[in-house]
Amino acid sequence: MTKPVRGKPFQPGQSGNPGGRPKMPDALKARIAKLASKDAVDVLQNALKSADERVRLQAAGMLMDRAWGKAITPSDVKVSGADLAGEHLKVLRDRMGQRPALVAGTDLEKAG
Repeated sequence: MTKPVRGKPFQPGQSGNPGGRPKMPDALKARIAKLASKDAVDVLQNALKSADERVRLQAAGMLMDRAWGKAITPSDVKVSGADLAGEHLKVLRDRMGQRPALVAGTDLEKAG
């Protein structure tokens, strides 16, 4: 057995915290989220009234992201070196032509 180096009391591959940080119980997470949500929304609403346009834009973006989900980011992907079947490519082309679905749980028509 080798002598530990000062400041490094564990052998390579040996964790100083093998059990890791204990997980927070789901009930506690839910309670914290419920208690903090109203305060967080109030802070964002106050930020919407800020004199600084950057603060207002960031607050508006955060509220919209949380209310409607983050906007889908389109991407242009090129695949090379792969043997994709023609049918697979057809399905991909068809799907790319479709309008993206809204985030689960949202409906613009119902929201008004």
